[in-house]
Amino acid sequence: MPPFWVVGMVGVPVEIDPETGVVAVDQLVTVADVGFAINPRAVEGQDLGAATQGLGSALREELVYDGAQLANANVVDYRVPRVSDLPRKIDLVIAERRDGVGPYGAKGAGEGTLTPIGGAVAAAVARAVGRWPDRLPLTPERVWRLMSSD
Repeated sequence: MPPFWVVGMVGVPVEIDPETGVVAVDQLVTVADVGFAINPRAVEGQDLGAATQGLGSALREELVYDGAQLANANVVDYRVPRVSDLPRKIDLVIAERRDGVGPYGAKGAGEGTLTPIGGAVAAAVARAVGRWPDRLPLTPERVWRLMSSD
């Protein structure tokens, strides 16, 4: 079988509350090269889901252990993004190069926009505070400490 690949890009400006370290994402732009969008609405849904998942892992989702026991094994303690947590403006751009191995040159959808979100958010935070974070998620406490360190 020929190789399979996906390509995607993300732009995500952030605002940071200097007192709390809360990172606000009001806009998100994704570009996904899906080869050929056989069903464009389904591709948009995949990209929106991937963007939501990526923002969750970049800003809040973290497994917490107490010894060997998972301490946040439910949706109350392990907070995934809600609709109210999403940016107010989301632009999902579908690029079609028709160079995939699927029908009509199709490739995967979703993976290309999920993968770069953590790095894009980290880069935006680094630009805002002048220091690169060393891990995700960028929780308010971590961002506040990043801003406060010398």
